[in-house]
Amino acid sequence: MNYDSYKLDTSIQSIYPQNPKYFKEGTICEIISIPSFKPDIESILDFLVWPEIVDANLIEATQGVSNEGILLSGQKLVVELKLRQKLTYVENEPEHSVHANYFETLKSIVVMLPEKFSGKKTCDLLRVKRVSITPYIEDVYYKILDERNIYNCILIFVDVKFC
Repeated sequence: MNYDSYKLDTSIQSIYPQNPKYFKEGTICEIISIPSFKPDIESILDFLVWPEIVDANLIEATQGVSNEGILLSGQKLVVELKLRQKLTYVENEPEHSVHANYFETLKSIVVMLPEKFSGKKTCDLLRVKRVSITPYIEDVYYKILDERNIYNCILIFVDVKFC
Protein backbone atom coordinates (compact mmCIF):
# COMPACT_ATOMS: atom_id res chain seq x y z
CA MET A 1 0.00 0.00 0.00
CA ASN A 2 1.25 3.48 -0.87
CA TYR A 3 0.48 5.89 1.97
CA ASP A 4 2.03 8.76 0.02
CA SER A 5 -0.94 8.89 -2.33
CA TYR A 6 -2.98 12.08 -2.19
CA LYS A 7 -5.43 14.06 -4.21
CA LEU A 8 -5.63 17.74 -4.92
CA ASP A 9 -8.89 18.71 -6.59
CA THR A 10 -8.93 22.19 -8.08
CA SER A 11 -12.21 21.79 -9.97
CA ILE A 12 -14.49 21.65 -6.92
CA GLN A 13 -16.72 24.60 -7.71
CA SER A 14 -16.68 26.35 -11.07
CA ILE A 15 -18.88 29.34 -10.23
CA TYR A 16 -17.32 31.95 -7.97
CA PRO A 17 -18.52 35.50 -7.29
CA GLN A 18 -17.23 38.16 -9.65
CA ASN A 19 -15.33 40.99 -7.90
CA PRO A 20 -16.19 40.07 -4.31
CA LYS A 21 -15.93 42.99 -1.91
CA TYR A 22 -16.59 41.48 1.53
CA PHE A 23 -15.13 38.00 1.88
CA LYS A 24 -12.80 35.74 3.78
CA GLU A 25 -10.74 32.77 2.68
CA GLY A 26 -9.69 30.14 5.16
CA THR A 27 -8.41 26.61 5.54
CA ILE A 28 -9.73 23.83 7.69
CA CYS A 29 -7.13 21.09 8.15
CA GLU A 30 -7.62 18.01 10.28
CA ILE A 31 -6.88 14.34 10.70
CA ILE A 32 -9.95 12.17 10.47
CA SER A 33 -10.09 8.57 11.68
CA ILE A 34 -12.17 5.73 10.36
CA PRO A 35 -14.46 4.33 13.11
CA SER A 36 -13.38 1.00 14.59
CA PHE A 37 -16.39 -0.86 13.17
CA LYS A 38 -15.37 0.07 9.59
CA PRO A 39 -12.65 -1.79 7.63
CA ASP A 40 -9.16 -0.37 6.96
CA ILE A 41 -8.50 1.89 3.96
CA GLU A 42 -6.60 0.72 0.91
CA SER A 43 -7.39 3.67 -1.37
CA ILE A 44 -9.70 6.68 -1.50
CA LEU A 45 -12.22 6.94 -4.32
CA ASP A 46 -13.74 10.30 -3.46
CA PHE A 47 -13.88 12.96 -0.77
CA LEU A 48 -16.87 15.31 -0.99
CA VAL A 49 -17.57 18.43 1.09
CA TRP A 50 -20.81 20.42 1.48
CA PRO A 51 -20.70 23.71 3.42
CA GLU A 52 -23.75 24.79 5.42
CA ILE A 53 -24.25 28.07 7.29
CA VAL A 54 -25.38 27.37 10.84
CA ASP A 55 -25.46 30.94 12.17
CA ALA A 56 -24.13 34.46 11.59
CA ASN A 57 -23.68 37.17 14.20
CA LEU A 58 -22.39 40.72 13.95
CA ILE A 59 -19.96 41.76 16.65
CA GLU A 60 -18.47 45.11 17.55
CA ALA A 61 -14.70 45.36 17.17
CA THR A 62 -11.98 47.96 17.30
CA GLN A 63 -12.05 50.73 14.71
CA GLY A 64 -8.82 51.91 13.14
CA VAL A 65 -6.12 50.65 10.80
CA SER A 66 -4.56 47.19 11.11
CA ASN A 67 -0.82 46.51 10.97
CA GLU A 68 -1.36 45.48 7.32
CA GLY A 69 -2.94 48.86 6.52
CA ILE A 70 -6.53 47.58 6.31
CA LEU A 71 -9.26 49.95 7.50
CA LEU A 72 -11.14 48.33 10.38
CA SER A 73 -14.75 49.52 10.49
CA GLY A 74 -15.53 48.02 13.88
CA GLN A 75 -18.00 45.49 12.38
CA LYS A 76 -17.19 41.79 12.12
CA LEU A 77 -19.55 39.13 10.88
CA VAL A 78 -18.89 35.77 12.56
CA VAL A 79 -20.15 33.03 10.24
CA GLU A 80 -20.60 29.60 11.83
CA LEU A 81 -20.17 26.84 9.24
CA LYS A 82 -20.84 23.13 9.30
CA LEU A 83 -18.80 21.19 6.75
CA ARG A 84 -20.44 17.89 5.90
CA GLN A 85 -17.91 15.46 4.47
CA LYS A 86 -18.27 12.11 2.74
CA LEU A 87 -15.31 9.79 2.30
CA THR A 88 -15.70 6.92 -0.18
CA TYR A 89 -12.94 4.33 -0.03
CA VAL A 90 -11.91 0.79 -0.95
CA GLU A 91 -11.27 -1.54 1.97
CA ASN A 92 -7.91 -3.19 2.55
CA GLU A 93 -9.30 -6.74 2.37
CA PRO A 94 -9.31 -9.33 -0.43
CA GLU A 95 -12.93 -8.45 -1.32
CA HIS A 96 -11.99 -4.79 -2.02
CA SER A 97 -15.52 -3.63 -1.32
CA VAL A 98 -16.41 0.06 -1.31
CA HIS A 99 -17.36 1.88 1.90
CA ALA A 100 -18.48 5.38 2.81
CA ASN A 101 -18.02 7.33 5.98
CA TYR A 102 -19.53 10.68 6.97
CA PHE A 103 -17.92 13.41 9.07
CA GLU A 104 -18.92 16.90 10.20
CA THR A 105 -16.64 19.77 11.14
CA LEU A 106 -17.66 23.08 12.68
CA LYS A 107 -15.69 26.22 11.83
CA SER A 108 -16.08 29.96 12.45
CA ILE A 109 -15.03 32.44 9.77
CA VAL A 110 -14.84 36.19 10.47
CA VAL A 111 -15.59 38.69 7.67
CA MET A 112 -14.91 42.42 8.09
CA LEU A 113 -17.91 44.55 7.07
CA PRO A 114 -18.49 48.29 6.79
CA GLU A 115 -20.42 50.07 9.54
CA LYS A 116 -22.94 51.26 6.93
CA PHE A 117 -23.91 50.18 3.44
CA SER A 118 -25.89 52.56 1.19
CA GLY A 119 -26.57 54.76 4.22
CA LYS A 120 -28.04 51.93 6.32
CA LYS A 121 -26.40 50.35 9.35
CA THR A 122 -25.01 46.89 8.75
CA CYS A 123 -26.69 45.54 11.90
CA ASP A 124 -30.10 46.72 10.60
CA LEU A 125 -29.51 45.12 7.20
CA LEU A 126 -28.55 41.84 8.86
CA ARG A 127 -31.63 41.92 11.10
CA VAL A 128 -34.01 42.33 8.11
CA LYS A 129 -32.15 39.64 6.14
CA ARG A 130 -30.71 42.01 3.53
CA VAL A 131 -27.31 40.32 3.79
CA SER A 132 -26.46 37.27 1.66
CA ILE A 133 -23.75 34.88 2.88
CA THR A 134 -22.47 32.24 0.46
CA PRO A 135 -19.76 29.67 1.25
CA TYR A 136 -17.72 28.11 -1.57
CA ILE A 137 -15.41 25.11 -1.40
CA GLU A 138 -12.38 26.14 -3.43
CA ASP A 139 -10.19 23.11 -2.96
CA VAL A 140 -9.86 19.83 -1.07
CA TYR A 141 -6.56 18.08 -0.40
CA TYR A 142 -6.34 14.71 1.29
CA LYS A 143 -3.66 12.15 2.05
CA ILE A 144 -3.81 8.67 3.56
CA LEU A 145 -1.59 8.63 6.66
CA ASP A 146 -2.19 4.98 7.51
CA GLU A 147 -5.02 2.46 7.07
CA ARG A 148 -7.15 4.22 9.74
CA ASN A 149 -6.28 7.93 9.38
CA ILE A 150 -6.57 10.56 6.65
CA TYR A 151 -5.24 14.09 6.63
CA ASN A 152 -7.54 16.51 4.84
CA CYS A 153 -7.35 20.23 4.20
CA ILE A 154 -10.30 22.21 2.84
CA LEU A 155 -9.92 25.68 1.35
CA ILE A 156 -13.15 27.65 1.85
CA PHE A 157 -14.23 31.06 0.56
CA VAL A 158 -17.10 32.93 2.25
CA ASP A 159 -18.66 35.79 0.26
CA VAL A 160 -20.95 38.40 1.85
CA LYS A 161 -23.19 40.66 -0.23
CA PHE A 162 -25.74 43.29 0.69
CA CYS A 163 -29.14 42.86 -1.01
